[in-house]
Amino acid sequence: MDRDSRALELDKILQKLAEETSSPDAAGLARQIEPETELPRVEKRLRETDDAFVLSAKYGSPSFYGMTNITNALRRAEAGGVLGLPDLLKVSATLHAFRAIRDWSGRGGGTATSLSDLFAAVTPNKYLEERIDTTVMSEEEVADTASTALASIRRRIRQAGLRIREKLDQMIHSQTYSKYLQE
Repeated sequence: MDRDSRALELDKILQKLAEETSSPDAAGLARQIEPETELPRVEKRLRETDDAFVLSAKYGSPSFYGMTNITNALRRAEAGGVLGLPDLLKVSATLHAFRAIRDWSGRGGGTATSLSDLFAAVTPNKYLEERIDTTVMSEEEVADTASTALASIRRRIRQAGLRIREKLDQMIHSQTYSKYLQE
């Protein structure tokens, strides 16, 4: 850190910024911000900051809730790997956050700002988000509706469980076994 950054206590400012972020990854990025030194880049960042302030004042701040770093999961899926249920839930939450941010950015009624390109780069996938939400019940459970084969297997397991309970009830109430069960 150079002398000017120390004099301005930039590290303390960046720490306060990091505390306002919604994810550990964003906090890490906030702490790594370096001051711009080239005038065109400084002017661009100032425009972005001003536009973000104006949009937040008009429409409230966008929600980044649920957004997590899913880079590893995406790389694994891209390589043909299998994602676990926790990974799928994180993907769904991030897709939901993308959609919320994109919806929020649309409140401006098409007003172009210096942030418009950033918002345009956010690509929600409502179909995938809903597909995960209707298929994955929790980190441990897949819904019966995930596939017809799974629904069929679970139905047969439930039927087998019912048959076993009925058989046990018959045994408990039968004359033949009741004297053995009492002992």
